[in-house]
Amino acid sequence: MTKVEVLNPATNEGIETLEYTNEATVNKQIEKAQDAFLSWREVDAHTRSEKLWAWSKLIDEHKEELAELITKEGGKPLKEALGAVDYARSYVDW
Repeated sequence: MTKVEVLNPATNEGIETLEYTNEATVNKQIEKAQDAFLSWREVDAHTRSEKLWAWSKLIDEHKEELAELITKEGGKPLKEALGAVDYARSYVDW
């Protein structure tokens, strides 16, 4: 399979090497996402709320890690990346 290297735009340093996928794998993942959607919509509001709260906590616990990754992948200053993580988390917290 063909591979692509993710580079830090500021340093041109390699961050990760990823493999391209094929149509069959993409279709399989789409089916899995559809199945997850169908089961998620059957979950009651209280349980959904608990899951979203847990997700928000995970984002907060890994805020620095996520911001560093944003900085490496996109070249965004760390302070702005930290703000981007908070902003993204606000969508989970609504």
